[in-house]
Amino acid sequence: TPKRRKVTKANFFADEDVDEKDKETASEDEIHDEEYTPVSQKKGRPSRTGSVTIPRKRSIGKTDSSTPATKRKRRSSIKKVQTVEQDSTIFAAVLSGQAMQMTIDDWITHYNQNKVKGMIELIQFVVHCCGCKGIVTQEMLNESENIKSIQELTLKFDEDTHEYPIIMAGPKYKKLKASFSIHDHYNNNDIIYDDDVMVVVESWLISLADSQVRAFRHTSTFLGMHLGNGLITVITTVKRELEVSQHQLQNEKRKSSSKKGRDKIDTLTTKCDRLKENVSYLENLLKNIFTGVFVHRYRDINPQIRTLCIEQLGNWIRYYSSLFLNDNCMKYIGWTLNDKVSQVRIIAVKVLQELYSVASFSSQLTIFTKRFCVNVTKKKAKIRMMKDLIRFFIDTEVHELADYLVDSLWNSTELLKDWEIMTGMLLGQHLKEDEEPLDDEEEFRLIKIMCCAIRQASVGHGPPGRQMAKKGFTSSKEKKAQRSLKDTISTHFSIILPKLLAKFSAEREKIGFLVEIPQYMDLDIYSEMELQNPLEALLKQVEGILEKHADMEVLDICAKTLRCLLGEESNVKTAVEVTRHKIMDKITNEFKEIFGNSLEKEAITIGVEKVLSNCDGDTEINLLTYLKKIVVMYKEFNIKAWECIPYFEAIVEYGLKRSINDKIMCLAISGVQLNLAWEFSDEEAEGGQLKVGALSENFNRLIRICDELMQFSNPNVQKKAFCILCDTLMMVSKPLIESDPSTLLSYETDRSVQIRCRDFIMSCVFDADENFDLESRKDDVPDSDYEIFCEKRNLLAAFCKLIVYKIFDTELAAPVFANYLKRFKDFGDIIKYVMTKVRQSNLSSYTTTILLGLQQAFENVRHENSASPTSVIKDVEPLKELARRFSLMFGVESLKSQSTRQNLINLHRDGIKYALEKPDESATYQHLPFLVILNEFSCRLLDVDKCSKTAGVLPFLEELLPSELKLNMKNEEFYPLRIYFEGLKGEKTNVEEIADIENANKDDMADDGPEEEPQADEWLSKEKAVKQRKGQRKSKGRRSVRSSRRAAATKAN
Repeated sequence: TPKRRKVTKANFFADEDVDEKDKETASEDEIHDEEYTPVSQKKGRPSRTGSVTIPRKRSIGKTDSSTPATKRKRRSSIKKVQTVEQDSTIFAAVLSGQAMQMTIDDWITHYNQNKVKGMIELIQFVVHCCGCKGIVTQEMLNESENIKSIQELTLKFDEDTHEYPIIMAGPKYKKLKASFSIHDHYNNNDIIYDDDVMVVVESWLISLADSQVRAFRHTSTFLGMHLGNGLITVITTVKRELEVSQHQLQNEKRKSSSKKGRDKIDTLTTKCDRLKENVSYLENLLKNIFTGVFVHRYRDINPQIRTLCIEQLGNWIRYYSSLFLNDNCMKYIGWTLNDKVSQVRIIAVKVLQELYSVASFSSQLTIFTKRFCVNVTKKKAKIRMMKDLIRFFIDTEVHELADYLVDSLWNSTELLKDWEIMTGMLLGQHLKEDEEPLDDEEEFRLIKIMCCAIRQASVGHGPPGRQMAKKGFTSSKEKKAQRSLKDTISTHFSIILPKLLAKFSAEREKIGFLVEIPQYMDLDIYSEMELQNPLEALLKQVEGILEKHADMEVLDICAKTLRCLLGEESNVKTAVEVTRHKIMDKITNEFKEIFGNSLEKEAITIGVEKVLSNCDGDTEINLLTYLKKIVVMYKEFNIKAWECIPYFEAIVEYGLKRSINDKIMCLAISGVQLNLAWEFSDEEAEGGQLKVGALSENFNRLIRICDELMQFSNPNVQKKAFCILCDTLMMVSKPLIESDPSTLLSYETDRSVQIRCRDFIMSCVFDADENFDLESRKDDVPDSDYEIFCEKRNLLAAFCKLIVYKIFDTELAAPVFANYLKRFKDFGDIIKYVMTKVRQSNLSSYTTTILLGLQQAFENVRHENSASPTSVIKDVEPLKELARRFSLMFGVESLKSQSTRQNLINLHRDGIKYALEKPDESATYQHLPFLVILNEFSCRLLDVDKCSKTAGVLPFLEELLPSELKLNMKNEEFYPLRIYFEGLKGEKTNVEEIADIENANKDDMADDGPEEEPQADEWLSKEKAVKQRKGQRKSKGRRSVRSSRRAAATKAN
């Protein structure tokens, strides 16, 4: 064949009619080579199709040294330009119903008379079969690669219709298509061996098969594949004749020398050589059609062309198995088994049925069976298992989060790592004709499972609460496996993700999971594999999602994905930066147009007041949408350059004076806070020397605004203002930045602000709507209630964070600690974490805080029950359990610490003082029942801490106890005091020992000099002496037991 033009992305994929998948490579014959490499294409073995012998081409109308002089004179006398009219001979004759053999004979006669004109008529017939009105000229035939010729013919198409003869209905067009299926007229025509005819026809069919016009591609493929059928018919006839001639030659050679006919042997030998040459010539023509037409069109975007290719290839393999029944040809049928169109898959299956029905083919189909049929069976099983898993996820009453379902099965099955199966099911690529696609709920559940599996594969561990077997240690083998999984995810989803986003872009719940996938990919894949088109497609989809959606969660994920993409290599970063600027330009321009697109502050204020005072429903929706998009982008990027903050500040000022939509106010105050956070970050990076004063003033102003909104706004705005206030204090509060002397900006929180935050938490989180009890209600919990519950946890966590980092005084956490047991199911984990951190940081503050919390809880009970102390005792049982829990947090080992023991003693002393108070100068001791609660800490005291005369709790109580209580302790109303006394006097075995130690110490001090007043912690050292004496007694006891045993053993021996 003539030299074919190099197929590139620019000239081959320009038409939208070409398969989108083929845009990844420069040539379709290279597709899937990595997936399936036949034996003949292994390294060092050239493929069968790659070694095609190209027949020589003779140029029409040009002088050839081998052409006789008469032919040269006849060709030189022909005109350079000849045209054929639309109703010309061949096409009109075929449409009129004339027999094809008669038409061919007429054309051969015409061709023998004038070859140039005959070739023009033949190519014109091909062009007319494509439905083109263009006229073929001699210059077109003389062109070496037919590129310009086809471009000229493309302009002659009728743009008003998309039909062409081989797809048109009607009797005459059916006859036209049927006439190409009759292959007998290929025989007995020597014209098929004419290089001038076959080479030119093949060249045009191959060039038309590369066209961007569907009619050219479909018609040339149709003609080329049927031409291949005709060539196979001729080859079969020639081979049959060759077998007869070879048989005759062998018989002739077996004859005796007297009967041999030398002339006949020479004639038969010459005939056999000629027939072999003809077979080789015809096979080369057939191979050229295979590589030039089939290989380029078996994956055309048009399913009719794909069906045609596979169907005719099946005929070629079946009727000429010696050339086509091999791995190199069978792989195309195997790949088509996964075609997205069911009709194409059905044709592929039918072709395989016909091939497997031939017994002699079975041995040659072994490799194909192992490679494709087994995989198809496995794929069906995987799809069925995945559907079962989806159905289990939907039907069973398990936890709604898919993370835990994925983690439970992660090491049990490889199905969760088969990305091709999951994406194929979502895109409908694995559907058979009798199967139903996934419904909406099944698609959503599959997307959740897939995205959770991607997250676990990328990060290397399960969701919260699922502890790894080896904490903090990952072996090199595990790291390698995790890296391999991440590479597989990146390679697969870099191509397929834009298609998933395009399909589900309008569905909020699904797109939120899918757009998060790039955050778990290795984004270097785009630069390493030069995947510029997939990257552009991904960015285009993200941009479209940001433009289309107004849901805060989806927008937030999109912004995070852009931020993740922006952190990669420079070429990826450049494309993402362009997209980000494009998004921001569009959002901010439309946002500013709502207020008149002013630049001066006064004009902005006037515009904002005008819009918000006359804000209708549509304007409010648009404003909310733009505010959401700007805020989510501000979370990830510093977009100060777009100058949106003056509008946000004007909205906040307006909201402080008048009533506006709560959501608008919350978004505006968020934008102001994010802007200050970026400014604070920039100032720290630059040394913070230039604008510290202005920045500090802005922070103080923001804190005042949040404090005001927290007191006087609507509940939703109050909650948002509280969260912003907490976040702002975390940035600039003095306790956090004292360790960094280079930071000039610091803020010491006012005590009144701390108290208001404490009161807000108590009223908002620990309100009358007590236990949410998520576990017991399970699936009956409405989404709104669950969101409120999560919101309360976030508010409590924000407040507790300030306690942990000492921004707020620890004592303010006392009412929170008091709710530890009461709201344990809802907030127990948060409160316990804070208590642990506070205890580790400052044990004294922790002890004071839990005592204060118990006292406040006791006061609440006392006010609820204003009767006598006796009746109050019944209501403090829950507080006794709370005190017991608090006491357990001191631990057993910690009691060995002098600091812990001292704080426990101080707790008892302060508790005793509180219990013996007489509030309001009343005659009764209303706080006396508190001793029942305090008694729960008695078991944590050592004996020496209870009874020591110098610093013990019991002597302190006896000293502080009024005489009237000592005399009337047995009265019923003083029952709490009696209980507390019994708790302190629970063990009396060490009293004498303590007295002896104290007397011995006094004697020693008397000998050394005058007696001094004991220090506060001096008595703690006496415990060592007590323990030492106990140890001596125990050792003596052990020695006596051992000696008695030894004596008994000696006696027995």
